[in-house]
Amino acid sequence: MGKQASFGSFPAVAPVQKGISVSQRCFMDKEHVKGAIDNIVGKAKEIAGHVTGNKKLETEGKVDQVKGAVHNAAGDAKDAGKKAIDAVKNASSKH
Repeated sequence: MGKQASFGSFPAVAPVQKGISVSQRCFMDKEHVKGAIDNIVGKAKEIAGHVTGNKKLETEGKVDQVKGAVHNAAGDAKDAGKKAIDAVKNASSKH
């Protein structure tokens, strides 16, 4: 095989993980999407505030990033709960 194409430091094709379908790899629930958006917007505000010397905007950006982390944690908790429920369902169906 030849060299894999990339965009900067990111590979052009996502690595394949065994046992995970394409829909599972590409799916982000509402909490993870909110987290990603808050994080990106927050980082942009932080940088803009830093460059312009606007401490209020810089602080808003940091707060948005924390909100993004909270949304991501909530999404991770939901995922863990779903996996636990699926594990119980699968275990009880085997007996």
